Amino acid sequence: MENMMQAYVNYFVVDYVGDSEFAIRKIDNQFRVTSRDVLGDTGSHYIDFYIPDSIADDGTEQTLVLVSNPDGSPAQARAVYARYISGGASTYISSSGTLTLSYDWKLARMRGTFEFAFRLAGQLHMVERGSFDITGVSDGLSDKAEFKRVAITAADIESTATASGTFKAFSHWGSFTADEVSRKFKAIPPDNEQYWELVGRMEKDGDLPPLPAQITVFFKEDVGPGVHDLKDNEDVWITYLNRGVIYQASAGTLSIIDHPKDGRATGTLLASFPGDGGDGLVNGEFDIAD
Repeated sequence: MENMMQAYVNYFVVDYVGDSEFAIRKIDNQFRVTSRDVLGDTGSHYIDFYIPDSIADDGTEQTLVLVSNPDGSPAQARAVYARYISGGASTYISSSGTLTLSYDWKLARMRGTFEFAFRLAGQLHMVERGSFDITGVSDGLSDKAEFKRVAITAADIESTATASGTFKAFSHWGSFTADEVSRKFKAIPPDNEQYWELVGRMEKDGDLPPLPAQITVFFKEDVGPGVHDLKDNEDVWITYLNRGVIYQASAGTLSIIDHPKDGRATGTLLASFPGDGGDGLVNGEFDIAD
């Protein structure tokens, strides 16, 4: 059976019929279920679900409550509806709703039905009559090209090391796809406390003059793989440079899957950045190697 996801989005009066980018990714304590639907020549929209991995895996049907979950706790299910239209992007997080699903690990198949509400302009709007059936679970980002890991030390890494890989995200600022990435090992003066810096940089050609956008992930040397809370965390933090202004994440999570000390850095982020128009949520993933 072919993968599918469909729903109706009442505010935009549009049917969602997923046509590409179907995926189920197992990342730490969560499954991320996603798909994409092209909107003619104007853009595309996405539906994502974040599901705790504690769900039954024998095909038993179960119902989960969908909430906004701004802190990104892996123990709570949530849904995201995102639109990219004519260079702009909007992201809407579930305020309420339900997801009824079954997961069969032997078949690597997840299917279910859903509906959820999101808030826009002070009112709740529905993604309703939803269903999906997707087969194929990948472990983190390992569905990307394989990379032979080689253990390295800080002395092996130049502070301005340019790397290969990807760094992608979407948010109300727009779609972010890095033109270049880097992986750096640095020291914080005056005590020279060491930390990692992962950078994705994109030139925004639509601006005159072109302006760079940059997402930078920082974490101290002793921070290991796993899910890390960004709120008031002095060991892990994320910044977003957009139109000459640097924003620092005030809440959310960073999931480190592969640690850069082993030669490759992979992970995901779901981070809330305060701005003049209110908090903006950035949903991204990175895969950076030498």
